Amino acid sequence: MYINKHVGLLEDGTYGTMYFNDTLQDWAKFDINKRTKHDASISSGLAIMACHKDLYRPVAAMQKRKLNLHFAKYKQNGFNSEIIK
Repeated sequence: MYINKHVGLLEDGTYGTMYFNDTLQDWAKFDINKRTKHDASISSGLAIMACHKDLYRPVAAMQKRKLNLHFAKYKQNGFNSEIIK
């Protein structure tokens, strides 16, 4: 995401910059299955994630309020019914 938005040719026709040549070369050779050889890619990725921690924040659990349902009870006397209190 960072590389697409800030490095190389940008959407407005200008070029983004990456000042660390070694990191750029490490990004180009990065292989997810061989991460230990690419410490610069991992560390720069973690730094970028820390700068954008709002994108990686877990979703908060929804808090549900208990519904207080009261069912009225009735007493039946002939054709009339009354609420029992």
